[in-house]
Amino acid sequence: MFLCFHKLRHGSLITVSFLIAVMVLLANGCRQPNKAEKTAETWETWEAFRKQWQERGEVFDYSAHIPAAVPSEKNFAHTPLLKPLLEYDWNDEMTEAEPSDPAQHSKATSLFELPGTQPPLGQWQAGQSVDLLAWQEYFRGQAELFKTEEPKKPDEAGNAASDVLRALNVFGENMAALQTAADKRPLCRFDVRYEAHLHAMTPHLFVLMRAAKCFTLRAVAYLAKEDINAAFADAKMVIFLAQSIAREPTLISKLVRISILDQALQVIWQGLVENRWSNEQLGVLRARLSSVNLVPDLQVALLYERDMFNLVIDQMIRKPVSQWQENFQGLGEFKVPPAKQISWLEQNQIRFNQLYLKFARNLVDVENGVIDPGIAAAHDHYLNELDKDDPHNLLVALVSMNLSGVASRFGNTQTGIDHACIAAALEQEKMKEGKYPAEFVDLAKLSVSLARGIPSLLRSRSLGGLNLTDPFSGNPYFYVAGTRRYVLYGTGWDLKDDGGKLIMEGKEKTRIDNTRGDRAWRYTQSSGK
Repeated sequence: MFLCFHKLRHGSLITVSFLIAVMVLLANGCRQPNKAEKTAETWETWEAFRKQWQERGEVFDYSAHIPAAVPSEKNFAHTPLLKPLLEYDWNDEMTEAEPSDPAQHSKATSLFELPGTQPPLGQWQAGQSVDLLAWQEYFRGQAELFKTEEPKKPDEAGNAASDVLRALNVFGENMAALQTAADKRPLCRFDVRYEAHLHAMTPHLFVLMRAAKCFTLRAVAYLAKEDINAAFADAKMVIFLAQSIAREPTLISKLVRISILDQALQVIWQGLVENRWSNEQLGVLRARLSSVNLVPDLQVALLYERDMFNLVIDQMIRKPVSQWQENFQGLGEFKVPPAKQISWLEQNQIRFNQLYLKFARNLVDVENGVIDPGIAAAHDHYLNELDKDDPHNLLVALVSMNLSGVASRFGNTQTGIDHACIAAALEQEKMKEGKYPAEFVDLAKLSVSLARGIPSLLRSRSLGGLNLTDPFSGNPYFYVAGTRRYVLYGTGWDLKDDGGKLIMEGKEKTRIDNTRGDRAWRYTQSSGK
């Protein structure tokens, strides 16, 4: 029933971890607990546990999160360029699939591929722009990407932005096709066969990530060439690509969306740094970003992963143990527990759900738009202290994710989205009044005017498209006026006010520490260490 290794790249994150967990268990065998190891928390059966929680209103159904279909003629995913990605012929058991048209599928899955190791796409959080010179050097080493003329030699000066745009012309026709499709097909639902469970294919995620990188890079190059309208069109396209998978419930889809949104923020930030966006463009960007709310997305993803775990365990329990080994042919010999000793699976299932209900279920306050770092920390501490020798905890320990690492990604990007919306509003205010607000209270007044007279936005996370509260603390963002511009920041994951300071990690201090330091929107490079 499990995916083969060559298909792992198409599954959800739980697929990989769950496979590893089962392999370890099968390799080592499973000892049965003695009476002393049983606790009062142990239910005799999973069904008894589920029934009790269903009576309390809990719903155990992965299908409740599957996005509804949309009309094909309005579906971005059905544009001819993308539709072959999800066209498969499935077997009756929904365990194996082959592309309906291998040639078209291969063509679609290779869209927007860039060879070799590419330079980074900037780091707006640290005040770092995209290094077009690095990308120029990269493209000069990839002569096959230049179709119209030979690339200049590295010792020739050239223009970095021009070289980048010239190189990206190899994707020009396909990028134009996606932009046209986005205009004509405003809805999106990729044809993921969720009923295939862990076998479900998701090759579109990789294509969307690569497409977003190309649009991001081109937008930055257009900004450098002062072709603002072209940069604006590409910035909108990056946001659209992120939103095209907004309704997908899997954790991997949510994380891909976050990654694409971070790229959109890079373009928007660089345009703001250089004062490129017009008043009208700022209004459009603010409107599109204000619809993004990653806080409930985190809740959906965690719930879907839980329900998929339950589904897999249920399927395993219903099958003869002898069938399990068949799914691991070629991976070595494993000691499979006898069927009569299979109760450890149910007990692991119960423990896993107990863990979800105690921690992950309470991690997100959707109504107030808050993610609680304390609950994530308590969850991670609980996992670290878990008795790994108890067979009832084996799957729990191996499959459960670090909540702090996952949840901080959602909240940090939401903070960036919030700040981009506020920054756009501030630039609009400066265009109107000739200056930025001097104090945060003035920002509140600004928000009132933009929200058509709704009083005191500081009392609400989101009104009129402006989010003014930190998704971790629930408190208002900080606004620090400077001599020329300003700094916006929230306390971030550690809930500590560091005055807008960003903390970098790694040997070269080039990576942002996601769990320490503040989350800021600034226009100068950070010196945080």
